[in-house]
Amino acid sequence: MFSINGDASLTYAVDGKQVAWVDVDGLALEEDPPRMPAQLRAAFEAAGTVEEEGIEPGEADSSITMRAVCALAGLPLSLSALRQVPLVVLPFG
Repeated sequence: MFSINGDASLTYAVDGKQVAWVDVDGLALEEDPPRMPAQLRAAFEAAGTVEEEGIEPGEADSSITMRAVCALAGLPLSLSALRQVPLVVLPFG
């Protein structure tokens, strides 16, 4: 979920039941992934981190959650590949 206010989170569900919720602003890459379910942890590890000004090594960058979603779905992690994925807009409220 990316909100108009810049909030970002990921709800991970298996068989329709929520298993984990990740708040991107509160994500600690050294502490959180070991506590995640195996498939979600693997997705975050596959997503990795990118070099970005103002981001310390190992700190979550603003697009790690989207890269983790792509890894879960087996999609390439490139921006050009993401642009080819249809956008789904959910009703608010």
